[in-house]
Amino acid sequence: MNLQVKSLQRHSLMLQSRVKVAGEAEYWNHDKSVKTAFEAERYNLSTPLNSLVITYFLEFSSGAPWEKLSAKLYVTNQAYTGAAQILPNGYGQILDRLVNGTGNETSLNIKKGKRVTKVTVKNKRVSVTTSDSSVYEGDAAIVTVPLGVLKAGTIQFQPDLPASKKTAIQNRGFGNLNKLVLEFDQVFWPVDKTFFIWAPARNTNRGMLNVWLSAYGAVNRPVLIGFATGNDANASEAFTDEEFKQRGLENLKTMFGNATVGARSVVAMTRTKWESDPYTRGSYSFSATGETASDWTNLRSSICPLYFAGEHTQFDFYGTAHGAYISGEVAAKALMENGCGFSSDGVSLHLSGILGATVAAFLIS
Repeated sequence: MNLQVKSLQRHSLMLQSRVKVAGEAEYWNHDKSVKTAFEAERYNLSTPLNSLVITYFLEFSSGAPWEKLSAKLYVTNQAYTGAAQILPNGYGQILDRLVNGTGNETSLNIKKGKRVTKVTVKNKRVSVTTSDSSVYEGDAAIVTVPLGVLKAGTIQFQPDLPASKKTAIQNRGFGNLNKLVLEFDQVFWPVDKTFFIWAPARNTNRGMLNVWLSAYGAVNRPVLIGFATGNDANASEAFTDEEFKQRGLENLKTMFGNATVGARSVVAMTRTKWESDPYTRGSYSFSATGETASDWTNLRSSICPLYFAGEHTQFDFYGTAHGAYISGEVAAKALMENGCGFSSDGVSLHLSGILGATVAAFLIS
């Protein structure tokens, strides 16, 4: 089914307004899911257009199935000013400058291949133990491991984290969105278009590789990126690479024609399995039913000398790279300004050197 983007956007805004109204309805004495909100409004969910909106504008953007999304908090995420950017060579382009000390930056000492197993606070000092029994000590630590890792409990904190922070960790949603990246021998899609979305006639597997992004304009190579969203994101991780690729090709043939796609060859592919990755346990956070705004406050609150950052701690920009970046700045400044009585030139540790932690480390150095 071919649909005009503007019509799709108008439809999405109308459905989102229904979510907001239903989420704030006086007859609801506690939070409901977006799915329940739609059902309460007796909205027809079986049409291909509505199924597409659920897939693309709800589950794709949030990284979570709609039955887990909070109707009250779903629309809290704010747009960030400035143009969207694509980094063809990955986020390493940002990190390399900070890590290597290019220009005016100070180079950072990052330990690679070290899996943190325990964080101990004693006498206002922090020690971090890794799986190879190495121990690193410092005046403070900024914890930016993904929320999924905190939920899994694979890092032990001594003493234990406060009950309010543990509750917030469990209440915050952490979703999953997987990608299938296919490079073809030749482009067969309109190169002036970026997104291609298919609305299947049936409401089953609506999140399984029905949304595709053309990377041709960014990398000048015939690359398409398919997305597995909602419950289908987790289901996709059970597929072998070949099965996942074939599933994607089947959908592309439905969208562009069997002969058109069949005439082309896949020359390279890669995929993600974020839920299965022990260092992520998912992709990014979302507003889950049952959580409150105080959960964000408790997640990012410091327990001197421990500071916390990551996209999941940002109320306005959760689930985004700029949210992670901003959280690193916030945590670093808090450490420097309120550093438990020690000066900003003390030794600080940073767990998980993704965007937030690396930014925090740079600002402190």
